[in-house]
Amino acid sequence: MKTIFNILFGSALLLGFSQCASCKETSYTIQTNTPFSIEKATYTDWVSGVKGGGSGTNVILTIKDIDSKNVVIDSIYFRGRKAKVEIKGSSYIGRFNSSLNQKRDKVLHSDSQKEYGNQVPIIEKEFPFELKKDESVIGYKERGKLKFHKIQLQKEKEQILE
Repeated sequence: MKTIFNILFGSALLLGFSQCASCKETSYTIQTNTPFSIEKATYTDWVSGVKGGGSGTNVILTIKDIDSKNVVIDSIYFRGRKAKVEIKGSSYIGRFNSSLNQKRDKVLHSDSQKEYGNQVPIIEKEFPFELKKDESVIGYKERGKLKFHKIQLQKEKEQILE
């Protein structure tokens, strides 16, 4: 009985470790040629005109000649963070909120029940790319395979929203 248990336990352990290798997202090889062309790549810092209204940076890409049947722009990596892409016409937007000008009412109390509702801190995952302040990486899927392309961004004038 003990032998059967050891065999089953060992098999489960080996199977568990063998699955870990397939859990890795992919290698982060940067592609130089892409199946689309980038007409314009900019980033804009913004601050709400209202106290507590928020702030952040938007990365805006104008992409042409994209075969939407075989290529899907998935995400944008910028300044140590990753954002899902929002599509508006031929523009692809990555929105990166910052901690400035955020409404933060944090309750600290000896009774933990009174701290209910406090915002949970965001813990960033390890960032897979080394980028300069004005560089970004586009994550896209071509025929189901995840690929990456590094681009240089131009800074646009800071916006103050009312």
